[in-house]
Amino acid sequence: LFPYTTLFRSQFPIYSANGGIIGFGGRTIGNHPAKYINSPQTTLFNKSRILYAYNVAKEHIYKKKRIIITEGYLDVIMLHQAGFNTAVATLGTALTSDHLPLLRRGSPYILMAYDGDNAGKQAALKASKLLSASGVDAGVVIFDGGLDPADMVKNNQINELKSLFRHPKPVVNYTLEEIIK
Repeated sequence: LFPYTTLFRSQFPIYSANGGIIGFGGRTIGNHPAKYINSPQTTLFNKSRILYAYNVAKEHIYKKKRIIITEGYLDVIMLHQAGFNTAVATLGTALTSDHLPLLRRGSPYILMAYDGDNAGKQAALKASKLLSASGVDAGVVIFDGGLDPADMVKNNQINELKSLFRHPKPVVNYTLEEIIK
């Protein structure tokens, strides 16, 4: 499934929504051009349809009617350790319309928690346009100062995270503001 084991500092098993391992992701070492590499695409492993840790978070998502989407594996792991057990991540790809059937299960509020760098802002804009057009209830949190959710947990800024997550910017507002910029 994953022949590149010598390239990675960390490897993460990727599970289907039902809990079976369907692939792996890895954080590369050194000067590799890609930050993360996933298993090759297969019939079962289509990264445009999978959310990392959804299998763990889904019951909490149904119960709390809320899902937090992040950019990376470590963001999800750290958020879960801090008690934010509805966190999931896309697999190195932008949020796509193929993710929508999974995201709509249980009709949760969708909160995108993306990095404050240019790539994170662009990903949030693209996802906001998609979610706005799809008519789902969603908001955006962009982290300032180069931080991401994992950094905030590591720095013990749990209360700040809670506050940010309680007051996201609606996707329509975020989209309009970014287009105007």
